[in-house]
Amino acid sequence: VEQLTAALQVVLDRHDILRARLELDGERRLVVGEPGSVAAENICRVIEVEAEPGTAVFDAAIVDALGGARRELDPGRGVMVRVVWLSGVRNTGRLLLVIHHLAVDGVSWRVLVPELASAFHRIDAGEEPEPSYSGTSVRRWSHALRDIAPDRRVELPRWRSILEGADPLIGTRPLDPRLDTFDSVGRVVADVPVELSDTVLTTLPALFGGSVNDGLVAALALALTQWRQAQGIRTDNVLISMEGHGREAHVVPGADVLHTVGWFTSVFPMRIDLADIDIAEVMSSAPEAAVVLKRVKEELLGVPDSGIGYGVLRYLDEVGRAELEDLRQPQISFNY
Repeated sequence: VEQLTAALQVVLDRHDILRARLELDGERRLVVGEPGSVAAENICRVIEVEAEPGTAVFDAAIVDALGGARRELDPGRGVMVRVVWLSGVRNTGRLLLVIHHLAVDGVSWRVLVPELASAFHRIDAGEEPEPSYSGTSVRRWSHALRDIAPDRRVELPRWRSILEGADPLIGTRPLDPRLDTFDSVGRVVADVPVELSDTVLTTLPALFGGSVNDGLVAALALALTQWRQAQGIRTDNVLISMEGHGREAHVVPGADVLHTVGWFTSVFPMRIDLADIDIAEVMSSAPEAAVVLKRVKEELLGVPDSGIGYGVLRYLDEVGRAELEDLRQPQISFNY
């Protein structure tokens, strides 16, 4: 535990966003404390479990510990991280590293986990942790995005035309943030055969020279259109929100966010054109389905800089905000 705490302190001091506090009075902003302002011993605790990992007793302890750690997260008080070491019998255990989404995205985990492991092993061996990698900080990146916002205004006609088109209502009423909260949502989980997932994740991208998103977005557009037609709704296009990792470093000259921990996710609207597509034919014909997949691939490739400009204009630019903030938002969000 002593080595774990020391390694955790290295990681906390290395990544500014893990020491951030969210201020909600007036303009919302993140305030970052100096290295050392968050003490690892204050966010790390040990829970003794009289069982081994993999048993029902240990699994229950993990669930309880995770719930407790999540409830303790509080960006307003600067509590972004909670760490729990569940110590089992016969020198076994599991480590829970729980971080608020405001401070991490999927890429961040691929940075943090090996860093924590490396720091732990070096400290355990009596060595100094490896020096930190000096990349672009979250603060610098945020200010840089605001600086380049005027340069992205050439994209405004594109985003405006996408959002101004029709988007037939799904359900009986629009979503209401006051009523439709996280606690009220439902979840649907589908298991698919290995052969199907292998086709979607490997075979199709290789065959069409594209990405996994191409096939999945095409399938989503076709499924939604087919469902709408069954409801008597005629439409020849589909509006969705696409989510990306948001680390398009090339839009900021000299930026390097490959090893920067933070939430860089970008979201942008996309409209899939199915005007001349016979949905029934596509559902029963591989060549027709290929036409849709190729179209989606080209439309995705045509999005400038993976869509990062939309959020920059919508939230960081006065001109962009005035043009985009009152337009309808897509009802469906896609994230792979």
